Amino acid sequence: MILQTGKNEQARKSYLNDYYNRTHKHNLSAMYANNKLKNFINHIRVNIINKVIAKADAKIKERELLSFKAELAREHKDISDYTDKEVNLILSDKREKIIAKIKDKSLIGLLITLLIGI
Repeated sequence: MILQTGKNEQARKSYLNDYYNRTHKHNLSAMYANNKLKNFINHIRVNIINKVIAKADAKIKERELLSFKAELAREHKDISDYTDKEVNLILSDKREKIIAKIKDKSLIGLLITLLIGI
């Protein structure tokens, strides 16, 4: 009788150990798959954000160049009349103004959206 109880106990421990290993391995693989999916989603999100930022930056550069060309045409000047340092300074000033306008328009749009919601 004692030997049989020992065998039953050993069989029970073996069963519990096997069960734990199966479920633990399953949980680990599920966690790994979940982390892999999270990493994939983060990678896609970062790529999308980078693309949007690159497009916005390209549009801002395009606007600043057009603004600078218009200023040159108004003043009847040529780009060769300016040094590289002056051109970079003028372009950075125009860039700041364009970004400020975009921020102002975004803030006004947000306020209008909030007021319509009220």
